[in-house]
Amino acid sequence: MTGHLPKADEVRIGGGELLLSFFEEASRMRAERLVVLSPYVDDGAFADPALTSSWKRASALGENIVVVRTAQAAEAVLRAMQSGHRRCNLRLNPKLHAKVFVAWRHGAEIALVGSHNLTGAALHTNEEIGILIKPATNATRAIVWQLRAAVDAVVRASDTYRANTNPSDTGPRSRSNGSLQRSRNVFDRASPRGSVV
Repeated sequence: MTGHLPKADEVRIGGGELLLSFFEEASRMRAERLVVLSPYVDDGAFADPALTSSWKRASALGENIVVVRTAQAAEAVLRAMQSGHRRCNLRLNPKLHAKVFVAWRHGAEIALVGSHNLTGAALHTNEEIGILIKPATNATRAIVWQLRAAVDAVVRASDTYRANTNPSDTGPRSRSNGSLQRSRNVFDRASPRGSVV
């Protein structure tokens, strides 16, 4: 049974400081893909010099996908991305509640799951809790792979963000047939039946 327990340095539980740790580690490992699911993003997060520096380094390395819940959050991401590094695949999902940060390259990955939005309050004010996973064993790597699949399902279910001339129009977009689509649980779409998380 102990063989299934993560090593001490693979899993870290903490508060708002985990946001900074995630982006620093994503930068250090030279992540080729960075995916952020954060319903709310604000300029307060990027007023923190340490977070801004690690965000810029991590997002300059490869493909970036950010999914937010509101147009205001999307605009905050756009402002944070204005310093000339790679473009961001910015997506909007008015049902998004999950707060998940994942980064990877061939042979390495890191994930943060918790209560944190990408906001100044999450960094400095709120009582947040999360788990930072930096896999070193196959057991924890399998967890992050399943998490990546769930995150990818949310990305696919989200619309590309286009600057909105009517800020109050942030509701769900209709699909091509004009009807709103309800989605199944993201884990039903991402995990094969019978798989254990």
